Amino acid sequence: MALLAILAIGVAVGYIAHRYGFCIFGALVEILTLGAGRRLLRVLGAMPVFGLVAHFAAFQPGVGFAGMRHGIGGLLQGVGYYLAVGCPLSLLVRLGEGSKTHGVVLLAFIVGVALYVGLL
Repeated sequence: MALLAILAIGVAVGYIAHRYGFCIFGALVEILTLGAGRRLLRVLGAMPVFGLVAHFAAFQPGVGFAGMRHGIGGLLQGVGYYLAVGCPLSLLVRLGEGSKTHGVVLLAFIVGVALYVGLL
């Protein structure tokens, strides 16, 4: 039953991301090149919702802010998104549309995660 709920949520998020072009990188590029901020406003509106869900899902009493590690990790993650021309959500949407280039990027993400957790 839980697997069906996860599948339904995944399909809904994928449809919304595809339909409305939800991507932080794309929103920033759009506002810098076209001067249109509607897409950025949608992303900024969704951020508090995602932040609250992530906060309550990963809440652990007694665990504080990690400090500079988060800032450096976020910077490296942003550079990776720039090199991959988009965030993981848009990567999955484009992969679902049949992009072979984004398939290679997905494999690189998988190898990166495996290296991070020490599998390789």
